[in-house]
Amino acid sequence: MGTRHLICLYYNGRIIVAQYGGHDGHPSYTGRDIMTSLSDPRFIRRLRANAPLIRHRESDRDYSEWYEGGSIDESAGSSVLDDIAYTDRPLLHSFNLEFASDGGFCEWVYCIDLDAEVLEVYSGVSEFQMSRMQTRPVMRGRLAEAGVRGQVLRVTIPFIDLPGDKEELVKACTAEDEEVEEEGW
Repeated sequence: MGTRHLICLYYNGRIIVAQYGGHDGHPSYTGRDIMTSLSDPRFIRRLRANAPLIRHRESDRDYSEWYEGGSIDESAGSSVLDDIAYTDRPLLHSFNLEFASDGGFCEWVYCIDLDAEVLEVYSGVSEFQMSRMQTRPVMRGRLAEAGVRGQVLRVTIPFIDLPGDKEELVKACTAEDEEVEEEGW
């Protein structure tokens, strides 16, 4: 079984992309890919320039017969960022933000905030895990603003402070795991 996750893109005061990824969502893989991309200021400029080209799919019906733009692969994972950064036409996207609220299944969420120029990394918390914790974590960050529950903000890193050593991101995202285990997860 893979490590299910979402990659979100926050732009102009709202989340415009919530891309499901079914495999390798752990910070040691997807997190490192995202961090590598965001370490390039040109890549960030391209994301920002192309963000207005995102269109949301209304249903699961096949739009390929009439839609002239591109379509984002439903299991694209972190490659969704490349799809957006290197497009020259509108991209059709299934918006899957509700998946983030099921913290037992959505294990990680990466929110690229183009407004504040930060990367927010969340980890999922199931209702069972939440009920066993002595204190409930404070829900904060862009996901909390969007009404998402079931995710705990692990780390917020400004784009300009992204660590050069990719292992630092993994350490920052998983540093609380030992504390969480002690609390009875």
